[in-house]
Amino acid sequence: MRALVWVGLLAGYAGCARPSPKGPPVDATVVFAPRDGGDGIDGRVRCEAAGAQGVACAISHEGDRTLTVCFHAELDCANGTHTNAESCRETPPGVEIRTLHAADGCDRPTAGRVTAAWVVAH
Repeated sequence: MRALVWVGLLAGYAGCARPSPKGPPVDATVVFAPRDGGDGIDGRVRCEAAGAQGVACAISHEGDRTLTVCFHAELDCANGTHTNAESCRETPPGVEIRTLHAADGCDRPTAGRVTAAWVVAH
């Protein structure tokens, strides 16, 4: 009888275990580099689901003045489709700027990558 109680407790405990939450599909440290060459500026691009609004991305940089930084991200979706997010925004240093993008048939982004990051005004 004790063995059954112990097994029941273990099974109950395992049922309560929750997987750790995953981060956003895109969370990348990038270098916003001028397209014509030169030194780049360290930054970050983060994209995640925004419900009915589609995909929300946030960009920031560690430069010493306001710059126009751009990115292109490709996202894979739970339903097997793919979508893109691309934006250029004037961004002060250390400030996160949020952008919204249409999901184009994507039910929920699950993975992704930044394929390009550049600075327009350096």
